[in-house]
Amino acid sequence: MRSGPRTFTILLKKLQKSNEQLVDIIMNCDRNKEIPLDMWEQLLKYIPTKEEVQSLNDIESDPDAVASLNRADDFFFQAVSIYHYEERIKAVNFRKKFEERIKNITPKIRALIKASTEVVKSEKLKNILTLILGFGNYFNFGKRGNATGFKLETLPKICDTKSTDNQLTLLVYLVETVELIFSGDGHVLWRSSPTFPWQPRWPWRSSSLTCRSCRWDTGPSSRR
Repeated sequence: MRSGPRTFTILLKKLQKSNEQLVDIIMNCDRNKEIPLDMWEQLLKYIPTKEEVQSLNDIESDPDAVASLNRADDFFFQAVSIYHYEERIKAVNFRKKFEERIKNITPKIRALIKASTEVVKSEKLKNILTLILGFGNYFNFGKRGNATGFKLETLPKICDTKSTDNQLTLLVYLVETVELIFSGDGHVLWRSSPTFPWQPRWPWRSSSLTCRSCRWDTGPSSRR
């Protein structure tokens, strides 16, 4: 067998299963989830080569040679008789990794859904965007004024747009305007809260998430 059967013997002892029990578990693809993922990953590292399989097959007719096999070689001797042994190990690895990824990605997806729903349904956010549109039409009067909308990717520009003396950004002016409007009669744009007009809960929690990162997390098993 390959060098280092002692290392594999240690692995087998950690599993606390007899060779016969392990063979049965591999045969049924760990239907009862008796072996953790990290152990399946180790099993995958010790897939016998064609030469090793041939060596084991050669001693099949020699009872004395079979009886003298150490723990690791005895396992492989039994394992090579499993139909599609390597494919079963790979399939279980894939399934367990997929289950783990789904478990990890589910809270992220739920956060994205809740954040998207909160953004879409927020009337206060729509009012803020309407105010931004009004600013844009005012500043661009006679050029590109009277626009009925704008692209969301242009929003970061309000941080770069400054007053003529460079002392005030459009973002700061927007915040001051919103607070001024709200602290007045209160009925101009918002009524329900004595705090800043829109205090989202989920968008902040999911701000670091993207659909691309979620797709990456559930991609091929080679991504780690």
